[in-house]
Formats: sequence, C-alpha cells, structure tokens
Amino acid sequence: MPKRKCQFGDRLASKYQSFRCGRNPYEAECLICPIGTYVSVANKGAQDLEVHLQSQKHKKSIQNFSSAAFVSSFFDQTTKSTYAVNAAEAALAFHTISHYSSYQSMDCTPKLNSEIYSDSDIAKKVSCASTEAIINQVLGPHSVDIAIQCLEGISCFGVCTDGRNHGSLKIFPILIQFFDYKLGGIQTKLVELRSAPNETSDTISFHVSDTLTQLGIVEKCVAFAGDHTNTNFGGFQESEGDSVFTKLEKSVNNNIVGIGCPAHILSNAIQHGADTLGIDLECVVMKLYNYFSIYTVRTEQLKEYCEFVDINYKQLFSDTKTRWLSLFPAIHRILEMYEALQSYFLSLPSPPKILKNFFTARLSKAYLWHIHSLMSVFHDNIKDIQKERNSVVEIMNTIENVSSLLENRMESSFISLRTKEVLSCAREEGYDPEVDCFMEEAISLYRECYDYLKKWCASFTDFHCFKWMDLNGKVLMKDVERCVTFLNKRGFMIDDAKCCDQLCNLNCFLERNSTDLDSKSCNDKWVMYFENSKYEECYSELLKIAEYFFALPGHNANVKRVLSLISPPWTNERNNSNLDSVKGLLLVKYNFKHFTCSEFYKYVASQHDILERIGSLEKYSQVAIPNLPKF
Repeated sequence: MPKRKCQFGDRLASKYQSFRCGRNPYEAECLICPIGTYVSVANKGAQDLEVHLQSQKHKKSIQNFSSAAFVSSFFDQTTKSTYAVNAAEAALAFHTISHYSSYQSMDCTPKLNSEIYSDSDIAKKVSCASTEAIINQVLGPHSVDIAIQCLEGISCFGVCTDGRNHGSLKIFPILIQFFDYKLGGIQTKLVELRSAPNETSDTISFHVSDTLTQLGIVEKCVAFAGDHTNTNFGGFQESEGDSVFTKLEKSVNNNIVGIGCPAHILSNAIQHGADTLGIDLECVVMKLYNYFSIYTVRTEQLKEYCEFVDINYKQLFSDTKTRWLSLFPAIHRILEMYEALQSYFLSLPSPPKILKNFFTARLSKAYLWHIHSLMSVFHDNIKDIQKERNSVVEIMNTIENVSSLLENRMESSFISLRTKEVLSCAREEGYDPEVDCFMEEAISLYRECYDYLKKWCASFTDFHCFKWMDLNGKVLMKDVERCVTFLNKRGFMIDDAKCCDQLCNLNCFLERNSTDLDSKSCNDKWVMYFENSKYEECYSELLKIAEYFFALPGHNANVKRVLSLISPPWTNERNNSNLDSVKGLLLVKYNFKHFTCSEFYKYVASQHDILERIGSLEKYSQVAIPNLPKF
C-alpha cells in the first residue's frame, strides 16, 4: 500500500507564514526567496520547510529582502520630506499674496528662515524661485477645480460679471454662485479673469458663455447678474434687444433669468432725486475736498477757524467711484464743520465762486440736512443689501422697506427737525418765497426717488413666488405651488406631490426651532434645516428649490469685491504684473478667503495631488522658468 503524501494546508500556512501554496497541494512557494522557489512537502511536510529555512540560499535571500525593505522605507521618508517642503512653499506663497507682499520678498524670506531655523531640514530646503508658478499654475487652477467638483452634485448655478479699466486693459472677472448646505450655503467662486478690447454686449456675452463652456458647466446656468445698464439688460424692462442678457438666453440657456444690481439701483435713485434740487451738492463736495487736500497752509488756517468756533477739525472726504453713496460721509463731515468752513470762505478776499455762493446762500445748510436725512436711509440699506450671502427675498424686502419709507415721507411731507430750524431762521428774516421753493423741492426729492425705484425694481416682482423661503412662519402649499409653477415653466422640474409631503417635515422643524431661527439669515435657516434632516426623502424636492433660489445672485457686489482686490497688488508703482499673474492672485485670494494662513497650510498639507504638482516642473509650463538650483 503506497504511503500517503503530505499537503501544504492551513495548519502549515499559519505556522510558516513566509510560505504560500505552490503549484499543487504538495508543495509550497517561499515568499522570501526569488520568485519560483518551490519546496516539496510531500515526503516530510514541516521538516521539508525547516530544511529550506536553514539553507544558505534562504539566508542570503533574507539579507537581500531586508536591504530592499530598508531602501523602500528610505524612499517613503524621502517622499514625506518632499511633501512637507512643498506644503511649506505653498503656505508661504499663500501668505505672500494674502498680505499683499511682493513676490520679490520671497527672494529673502526662505534664506532668512533657513538661518533662523537652522535645525529644520524643511526650512533649509524651501525654495524661493517657484512662488509665482505655484500661485498661477497650481493653487489658482486648484481653486477653480474645487468649485467645478462641487457643482457635480449641484443642480444649477448663477453667473455674474462686470468690467473695470486698469490702464489700457478692460478686465472682466466671471463669478459663479451656487448653494451647498454642506459648505455653509451660498458659495461664490471666481472662475475666470479676462481682458477684452471693448465692453460691448457681444464681447461680454462671448466671454461668459465661452468660460462656462470650457469649464463644462454651461447647461447648469440658470441666472445672470450684472449692473442694470443698457449693455447688460437693454433697459429697465429687460426688453428684447442687443444686450448681454438676451444673447446669453440664446447661447447658454433659453430659461435664464436676469437680475440687476439693487445696490446700483438704490444709489442711482438718490442721485436721480438729488439732481432735482436747486443746488449741486456733488460739485460742492468735490470742490471743498480739492481746495484743502494738498494745501497745508489752507488746512492750518481752517484748523484755526475750527478752534475759534469750538469745533474739532476733521479731514474732509471726497467722492469715490462708488457713486452717490460715497457722498453721505462727505456731507456728514461738512455738516460737522459747517460753521468753520462758512467763516473761512466768507473771510477770503477772493474765494472760489461756487463755494462763495454756497456758503452765502441762507438755505445751503437746509439742503445739506435734508439730503443727509434721506441719504442715511439709502446708505444703511445699500450696506445691508451688499452682504455676501444675501438672497433675492432679502433684497426684495429691503427694496420694499425703502419704498415704504419714501412713500411715508411723501404723504407726511416730512422735514427733519434740524432742517426746520434752518427754515425757521430764514422765515424770521423774511425769505418765505425761498422757503416755499425749498419745500417743493424737498417733497419732489422723495417723489423722484420713489418713482425711480418703482420703475427699475419692477423686474424683482418675478421672484415674489419665492417670498415663503424666508421661513418667517408656517409654509403653506399654495405659496409653494406658485414657486413650483415658476420653476417648471423654466424646465426645472419639481415633484409637487413629494414637495407637499416634505413641507410637513419643514413646518415641524420651524416650530421646534422658532426661537433659534429668528435672528438667522435666509441662507442660514435653510442650511440648518438640511443639516438637521437625516433622510434625503424628507427634503429632496425642497433642496432642488433651494439650489435654484440661492443660485440667483441677489446683487453684483461680489464682483466689485473681486475688482477691489486688484488695486493693492497692481498699482502704478507695481505695474510689472501681467494679467495671468493677477488672475492667479485673485483666484487664490478670493476663492480661499475663508482660510487663514495657518489653516491653509493644514489644508494643502493633506492634498497629495497638489503637493506633487508643486514639486513637478509642470508648474513652469506657462511661465518663464527661473534659475533652478543645481542638484
């Protein structure tokens, strides 16, 4: 009877873990020795394995294996060290642009750090030559990639743009807005910065549609926002014509909606009304500022007059590019120093005629106090409108509030007490016809502002169906139905049956959290609701509505914020930057604005794909390659 052969089974495999099953059950393959080293266990089983373990061939293989393991761990450590250096370079680049330091400062910073932190291997290896390349070719594009990745799970977004001259360049930043409750709600991201030869509707619409097409997101665009100019919208009625909006309807989305900037409209309203007054306050403000701004002797003389009438001297303000809104603090400052300014100019032998006529007129101060009283309303509401995460509903509420205030002032023929004091003095001196004329102009000011608002804000009435989304009370299905109808007509389909069922969950949430929600914005309320909803079935249709609603830019102020970031790094004295460099700087600074420098370092240190690109020569593909260190 033949002898039974031994097999390499589970018992031997657990005891001898450096072996695995071979080509058949009667042999084992050694994992230490070169591939293809098989040991037969058919005769003696475990003893055969022990004999192989004690062989010179196996012992030599163990030595080679240990060396290989050491080399592997060496490369792992090298990779970690390289990543740490790349993360430090990225953080320093971010720190440089966050504080508007020049790229030249990085010629010195790494060298200084290597001396100060001489015991740090990372500080010794940080390079200064790649700062601009890291910003332009790695971090800037990465910020756009993140935004596009977020849109993969979002149903829609809105786009906004505006133009600004910088020397001979006409610059157009393009921003997108979308809603992601996991990131805190409304998100606004800069995705492109382009220059254009002009600002015609053809040029602007092409830049917008071409950018969205290149990013592969054009089909999700549902709204366009911009200043309410004829180029953008073709007038206050947004009529068919040669405008950016009508062209985007054809090239981007037939159902796209247009939203003019309400801050722009409010500012123009007060300017339009002030133009009906019998005095040009804008001209007076500019003339006063220019008279003192660069003349030390005149300023010192004015200080003496301030001291004589017991008024604290304060520097006068000028008009700025933010239109008539900027005149409010300037007029306030003139009123604070009115007596000193009046005494100063009336004492001059030959003052500027405009200023002499202004301070000679007995009702000049009445005009100042009256326009100051009205501008305070516009000033506060415009600042409230320009909040970064404002929704269209909050914008409409603000506009309605201003309209109500104007209507109330018209009905009551309101004149402030300070203005009445000036008018009383004028009546005592026998100037009743002049006072009557002033009263007519004062009431006319309210009427002109009110009519202007009604005309230019008519387009916001299309969004009244979203009023319920402020969540200020129980939500009724009849209110939501109007919203669903609005969306379905624009190809944004909502299941009204599911929506009705989900309203029960929403109203229960509102009832439970009524106290906590009172002080929150519309955006924060919805974020809180979605975060507290455990199952998607409870809010899927409401989320679609929220994504559309919050994709509508309530204003164009975010574009202005981007444009304001251009001036500090790109001044007349620092004019060597090209548009690509400014674009990279703005992409990083605006899209990562929620990061501090230390937070950004922690973030980038966890992004291995970014760290690999920082260490690669690919980042120099579109920039001049600096003198790289020799290795």
